[in-house]
Amino acid sequence: MPSQNQPYPPLATAGIAVVSRAGTIGAEDETLTSDRPRPAVHFTPQRGWMNDPHGIVHDGQRYHLFFQHAPEHLSWHPALDWGHAVSDDLVDWRELPPALTPGPDEMGCWSGSVVFATDGTPALFYTSPLEHDWKHGRIVAAVGTPDLATWTRRPGGPLIDGPPPGLGLFDFRDPQVRRAGDGWAMVVGAGQEGTGGVVAQYRSPDLHRWTYAGLLATHDPAVTAAAGGEVGPVWECPQFLPVDGHWVLIVSATDFVGAHMVLAAIGDHDGDSFTARRWCRLAHGDVAYATTTFIDREHRPCLMSWLKERDLVAPAGSPWASAQSVPARLAVEGERLTVRPHPDLDAVLPAQVLPVAGGQREQRLEVGATWRVQIALSAGQALRLDVAGEHPWSLATTADGASLAITTAQGTVLGATPSPQHPGVVDVVVDTDIAEVFAAGGEGWLAARVPAQPTATVTLGD
Repeated sequence: MPSQNQPYPPLATAGIAVVSRAGTIGAEDETLTSDRPRPAVHFTPQRGWMNDPHGIVHDGQRYHLFFQHAPEHLSWHPALDWGHAVSDDLVDWRELPPALTPGPDEMGCWSGSVVFATDGTPALFYTSPLEHDWKHGRIVAAVGTPDLATWTRRPGGPLIDGPPPGLGLFDFRDPQVRRAGDGWAMVVGAGQEGTGGVVAQYRSPDLHRWTYAGLLATHDPAVTAAAGGEVGPVWECPQFLPVDGHWVLIVSATDFVGAHMVLAAIGDHDGDSFTARRWCRLAHGDVAYATTTFIDREHRPCLMSWLKERDLVAPAGSPWASAQSVPARLAVEGERLTVRPHPDLDAVLPAQVLPVAGGQREQRLEVGATWRVQIALSAGQALRLDVAGEHPWSLATTADGASLAITTAQGTVLGATPSPQHPGVVDVVVDTDIAEVFAAGGEGWLAARVPAQPTATVTLGD
């Protein structure tokens, strides 16, 4: 770890193998050359469009990350593959060939999940939309080889051929499968006419036969209050899992125009019904979306999210679009759902702590394109990025003290998260043009796109 006044060394000598983030797909293609700096601790595909992460699992030896991928496009395209990458540590990923590509009768292979059957066989579940009716999502399954690299669709067609009739459900997709007693359970996101976002649930004794088991959760006034206003009419990418003795439901709400929001509820589950005790906004800003959960090698609940490009447009000449967030731990503390960087990030990108004990009120730190600091940001203080006397952006508590915001020199707010009730250490991860801020106590998590700087001075002062 560099000393306080030295810059982080070049990534090649910092133990961060940047090439692994590019993988080996198309490495010989000179058209992929770009001046855009590739993030070091945020996974990006070698080329093409990427969105939702999903199906993250540890197979006993290494982690597998699957993601929505359109390698021949730089904007969203319905003919999505299941991209595939592997890692030993949740940070240093190596891209592999796609795990799944659309079949002759499919428009795309959309989001889903991966589990290991009772006999250890990998099983994959995904959304197969109809070309003439995108709102009619079918749930399809595939069986994988032990290395999770090759998948064979189960014969007999879809497991679930669209939403249950008579309920007015639409945009039915994104199955998440989990063990439930002696069998299995599945949640699927959707919208409902006249209601808004909903989560449907299914049951199975064997991963083959599935029975509709009612709506697990529906939009209500508590959701609107937690969001600070109206949310989109569809809930995507539902995640339902036990966390520290509680049940947690995470949904990504959208209106497909501009509203994208990750919401979560802490509550109770009796095997059939879920009763939410508290809803909250899980991710802040307009960059993080499509959050997926997984269990790490230490059996701890974790999450990763899709980090969108600003306005969903990659910089001109970039061979890739979008990134995945750093891995984070998920916990319930009291009635608070907390998010903190995963310990695997510490080994790759350890944080420098500001202010240093015994130091001056104003402190400076020279950094490169990728850096991380932990700061006790008190009232009236700001963390500023300085480049040749200019301040591209700063992190500070807003004037009313209500939120912690990243703001440009021109006063544009790039993202904000509510200030925690109790002051403490804020963890800031900056990686080229990505900033992730984990508020004190894990009470707020913000992702934003910031101006990339190859070198800069970080100043903590009044």
